[in-house]
Amino acid sequence: MHLELCEEGTVVDMSFYARQLVEGKDLKEMSTPSTKKTFEVKEGRPLLDDEVKKYLYSTVAKLLFMAKRARPDLQTVVSFLCTRVQGATQQDMSKLERVLGYVKFTQDHVLVLRTQTT
Repeated sequence: MHLELCEEGTVVDMSFYARQLVEGKDLKEMSTPSTKKTFEVKEGRPLLDDEVKKYLYSTVAKLLFMAKRARPDLQTVVSFLCTRVQGATQQDMSKLERVLGYVKFTQDHVLVLRTQTT
């Protein structure tokens, strides 16, 4: 995480972290992190195998770290994915890939905390 103090306020930059998350992955860039279907859960889907489940769990944890510190635009969808890691299905993996596609599309976004002058 890179912090910079400037006239506008404090800039929180995690673009390097975002690039590392999507590096080497074949992802379709998305202009939004989720859709209405992202929050739909279809019961009876087969669970992910242990290796893929570990990847999903790890990646969701990394996204949560980033969302809490510098990317509030990800918080809603990432918090939903956090509820899905225990019984993760292929449907949840597709949702994660969509979020990663959005991160790839917006990897250079930074958070600017404006200072208030009185």
